[in-house]
Amino acid sequence: MNTTQNTIVNSYALLDKTNPEYSQIKILQTSSNPVLEGKSAPGKLYHSLTGKIYDTLDVVLMAVRLEFRVWSGDSIDQYPLFLSDDMKTLVQLDPKTGEKVGQEPLEQSEYWINRKQQKNAKTQYFFLGILPKEKQLVFLRIGGMGFKRAKTFLNQARASGKQLYQFVTRIGVGQENSAFGPKFVPEFTMTEIPVPGEFLEKIIPVCQNFLAQGNRAVPALTTQ
Repeated sequence: MNTTQNTIVNSYALLDKTNPEYSQIKILQTSSNPVLEGKSAPGKLYHSLTGKIYDTLDVVLMAVRLEFRVWSGDSIDQYPLFLSDDMKTLVQLDPKTGEKVGQEPLEQSEYWINRKQQKNAKTQYFFLGILPKEKQLVFLRIGGMGFKRAKTFLNQARASGKQLYQFVTRIGVGQENSAFGPKFVPEFTMTEIPVPGEFLEKIIPVCQNFLAQGNRAVPALTTQ
């Protein structure tokens, strides 16, 4: 099993989120659907499969990787125009089908070089985890104004000498101000809550399967 440091640096295969076993944990913003529908206030955690709303959530994080995506900005597109799982190779996709069109070294790509000037280019962390109470696999994508907070948490975890799956992480929500109004971002806390032994037995094969899935595109996330 990789160390926490390696899980940040090395590539991970994309998790196929069309698999019904997996669900996403999202941070609700003022424009999120459950908020607009009056089902929740912004600044809450949302479970995309069950629809449950949380103030905080305890998660056993098993793996993390850095990923880069470039979107067309067309809301009908299901796939990004470009993606990089390993932060070395930028893969070009057909945004309608997800089929691979071409590839080039990431560092030589104009999309990567000019990423800070492109609003549709996103660098983010992808976390794979288990909810201890629900015994369910989930994932989180953290980018934008939450990226620095996720990076700080990962640096703290690495400095502790622990692997991510060796402690329960408590995820809450904080607020940052932007030119477009308040943005809600994750707050990560390393707890002393012991990880259930039954999960430790399952974590390694799940992570191995996660790694073995290869570089594969998945549909775009719907805005919640």
